[in-house]
Amino acid sequence: MEFFGLVGYVVICIMTGVIASNKGRTGFGWFVFSIFFPVIGLIIVLCLCRKNNSRNQTVIIGDREMEKNGWYRFNDYEDGELRTTKSKT
Repeated sequence: MEFFGLVGYVVICIMTGVIASNKGRTGFGWFVFSIFFPVIGLIIVLCLCRKNNSRNQTVIIGDREMEKNGWYRFNDYEDGELRTTKSKT
């Protein structure tokens, strides 16, 4: 029975780190935090908003509507994500 408790504990810690990393936070830091406070760490990470390090805000709208309103897409080479931003012209 203790084995399953330990496995659950480790799974919660890993989940906390992965979720934090997916939200743009330091996954390792949140993993270490969750070692000491597993459930509290998981709840906090689930409540956090996605951290946006980019100066441009990502907008999701249809391609034709994007072109009509002066939006364009570009590839951010730092993290490889496709971003959408407003044209400066």
